[in-house]
Amino acid sequence: MLVACVVALIVANPWGFIGLLASTGYFIIRCLLGIIEILLAVIYWGFKNVAVAVANAFIALLNFGIGMVNALFSWIVDWFSKVGLNIKWNGIPQLNYLQVSPVPETLYSVMAEIGLGWQGVVSSWNGYMAGTSPGSWTLGAGAGAISAGITYKSTSGTSERRAKRRRGTSAARPPDYLLRER
Repeated sequence: MLVACVVALIVANPWGFIGLLASTGYFIIRCLLGIIEILLAVIYWGFKNVAVAVANAFIALLNFGIGMVNALFSWIVDWFSKVGLNIKWNGIPQLNYLQVSPVPETLYSVMAEIGLGWQGVVSSWNGYMAGTSPGSWTLGAGAGAISAGITYKSTSGTSERRAKRRRGTSAARPPDYLLRER
């Protein structure tokens, strides 16, 4: 049946079918390349965010140490202020954490390119339809019906014979003990 559909499309508008085939092929290749590009971008983005998380863990450890030093010096400054020595202590500033990177722009650009590729397929289909007429559809339908009949006729006999062999309903050879002479 698939062969008949393709034959009908080819016969109805051959040049339109070639254009449709080319734009569909471009769309499929663009999708495959886009998937690879997206996977690489996501893997890079993931490794980058893992590195940021590890760096933030070290920053948290350093901030904990800075907090401990600030607490110790604050306690010492408070002790000096009780003795009469006023020291102004602001503490050591803590480190800022790194920001997680946003989703890469590559994903958006690849999705836009895939959308443009699909628009090419739609445009080719519209061009295909514009190049047909009722006569070409009749001719295509006739060629599709003929190819469907030929395909069915050429494949149906072999599959029926195979099915009969599997079921054991085909004319089988009699067992050897019946063929021996008595």
